[in-house]
Amino acid sequence: MLVHDLLRLKIGVSEIATLPPAATIVEAAKILSDLKIGLLVIKDGGESFDGVLSERDIVRLIATHGEAALQMPVSSVMTKTVITCKPGDHTCDVMAMMTSGGFRHMPVARDDKLVGLVSSTDIFRYLSEHANSDEQALMWSKISWV
Repeated sequence: MLVHDLLRLKIGVSEIATLPPAATIVEAAKILSDLKIGLLVIKDGGESFDGVLSERDIVRLIATHGEAALQMPVSSVMTKTVITCKPGDHTCDVMAMMTSGGFRHMPVARDDKLVGLVSSTDIFRYLSEHANSDEQALMWSKISWV
């Protein structure tokens, strides 16, 4: 299965949650909580993006800086060098990149423009609902549990 197939299955999830780099951590946490998601794309307008911010990033920041972290800008903690995939990439390869990189979400980009977002949950959901046993075996073989 290819990433663009997975994106088509994400019915009702067409918008990607974004925030500008100057937004605060408390604003980011509120959006993550309200939308029940684990990752925000940080962008300052346009189709390209500046980075990503995960709930893990926020937890680590609070553990280090305490309550003061809540008023810090998301740009101070976001991941700036983001690994992306393309719509034509195979989900097995995407999952292998996620597990080796230790992250659960991956932006999908075409010509440096954000076109979607996939998560390990999206892939697992597809496997459990649509994949045959051969596809499942191939996917599990690509995952390195560390």
